[in-house]
Amino acid sequence: MNPLSRVRCRQVARLHLECLPDSTVSRLGLAYAEAFYRYLGRSPHEAVFTEVADDEVAGACVVSLRPKNLRWRLLFRTPLLFRLALSVLGTRRVRHAGRRGETTVHGPDPLNASTPELILIFTAPRLRSAGIGTRLLGQCERFLEERGYAQYGVRTVAAPDNRARHFYAKNGFTDCGRAVDYGRMFQVFVKGLARR
Repeated sequence: MNPLSRVRCRQVARLHLECLPDSTVSRLGLAYAEAFYRYLGRSPHEAVFTEVADDEVAGACVVSLRPKNLRWRLLFRTPLLFRLALSVLGTRRVRHAGRRGETTVHGPDPLNASTPELILIFTAPRLRSAGIGTRLLGQCERFLEERGYAQYGVRTVAAPDNRARHFYAKNGFTDCGRAVDYGRMFQVFVKGLARR
């Protein structure tokens, strides 16, 4: 994967804020979102995939080959620590950011340390249901298959109105249970890949 250009990085960051306004990255602002995607775009452990329409990023997804230590890497390789300190001192609060990230799963966690994880996927609201998300998954899966991975997973908020749950089921993911992370309940999905 090539690093994101400065222009694409800014476009992905802006789209992230538009699509995921309640995420910690969005709550920390555009400057942090750009630093976040600059790091992910250069990291040997993550890959950022984009779909472009009319020379603008219409959708993006991020896969991590080392999701278990991604938070620590973000803490020390992006301005996350600084932004969190500012948010605590300022009027903005970042919910869950200061809590210890303890994950518990009902049953064995299928997303062990060697399982890559789809960290983010989002599409511009005006272009949803146009196949962009499915194409982004295809890019992600080809990337993982070329590296010999047998499966990958994703965690999504376990809420009845979360449309992502249907999206993952429709795209061949299997529901593997639930996990609590940072005080929130997530549904865990896994999808097998063809090895090359």
